[in-house]
Amino acid sequence: MVLSKLRSPAISALSTDKDSTEYLTQIAVQRAIARIWNAKSWTFKQRKTALALVSGDDEKNLPRDVGEPYIVLSSVSPYLVKYKSEDEFDRREPNPTASGNPRIYTLFEYAGVEAQPAAAGVVSIVSSSGADTTQKLLIRGLVSGYDDYEQVSLNGTTAVFTTKSFSRIDSVSKSEETAGRLTLIVGATTVLTMGALETTVRFRKIRFFPEAGSSLTITIKHYKAPVIPVTLYDTHEIPFRWDYVVEQFAFALALQAKGKEQAEEAVIQFTLA
Repeated sequence: MVLSKLRSPAISALSTDKDSTEYLTQIAVQRAIARIWNAKSWTFKQRKTALALVSGDDEKNLPRDVGEPYIVLSSVSPYLVKYKSEDEFDRREPNPTASGNPRIYTLFEYAGVEAQPAAAGVVSIVSSSGADTTQKLLIRGLVSGYDDYEQVSLNGTTAVFTTKSFSRIDSVSKSEETAGRLTLIVGATTVLTMGALETTVRFRKIRFFPEAGSSLTITIKHYKAPVIPVTLYDTHEIPFRWDYVVEQFAFALALQAKGKEQAEEAVIQFTLA
């Protein structure tokens, strides 16, 4: 619909020509979906995710699709786990050593990897697809105690290695999407597995007090992170009755890419919706 408004022919597959109207329109649609998704705490974004805790667990990485939690429940008493800000959490429990059933939680830190290296070492990177030979990977972190980085070219299913030894990894980013999943290993530690569509990853941590005294299940009700379509027939998970709002925003953003302005009209349509 957006292409027809721009008086451009329909397409049967996504464009890879970054200078074309079709490609710029694709980006406009993706941006419009993300903007509408993130605008409010819509009920259609609500999901729930289960975390398994075992004895001694006091913190976990939240799964990738968890946006903002709004209720955290436990399978054991007191069932409702109450939220405290990081500051309140630390003031209340400056030396959290107790074990039992979690009563409070806090959200903190956005980590760039799932696990940090056990010791400084070179990073091994390998893809699950032999087609991934043109992309680059940028790794940032600590090398010999200093902030540093290294860029590595992928070589498909053949592992490539950094020349620098990282004791901590702060972020990992791809130059573009890959066909396969990337696995990054330092020593014996798998520090990160990146999905094909992920160009960078941030993991938010959730911390509990007391730490789990036995195995239990934590249920997190949350707002899901936005879904960005990657094919012509993919879904954005926004109810179809709001398609005209997505279309109007995408049209406005596509016109901006062509040096024209329709943002005011888009805002009016969004406000009406």
